[in-house]
Amino acid sequence: MPIDDICARLLDSEEHACEAAIPPVAEYAVEVIQTLNADYGRLEAYVQDLISHRDAARLFVEELLGSVETLTGVADLYGARTLADLLYLHSAIASGSSIDHNPDESRVLEVVKSMPSGEQWAEYLNLAHPA
Repeated sequence: MPIDDICARLLDSEEHACEAAIPPVAEYAVEVIQTLNADYGRLEAYVQDLISHRDAARLFVEELLGSVETLTGVADLYGARTLADLLYLHSAIASGSSIDHNPDESRVLEVVKSMPSGEQWAEYLNLAHPA
């Protein structure tokens, strides 16, 4: 039975034939049910968001590993800072946040743009403007 129907029945005075008024416990139960239902909706959206970030992070790693021979090779070719930034970027994608990127210190944007979903991954980078 849908939650709205349950709440309507709890507040229907004809359901309480032995009493003229709706018992306060029924009104309280409706409030609790409606609050729990709203909380469930928010929780469900949050879980879907987490799943989306997890899937994006997984795709990022697949694309990264598909675009380089080894992670050590990334450090050899682009520098240790770039490799570190790629790992920080993976974490940012998984959590739905972002990282600061300074092109003078790291070539993470260059690596990311070479990946199939590079434009998507670049959205997780906050480009610092050199002073």
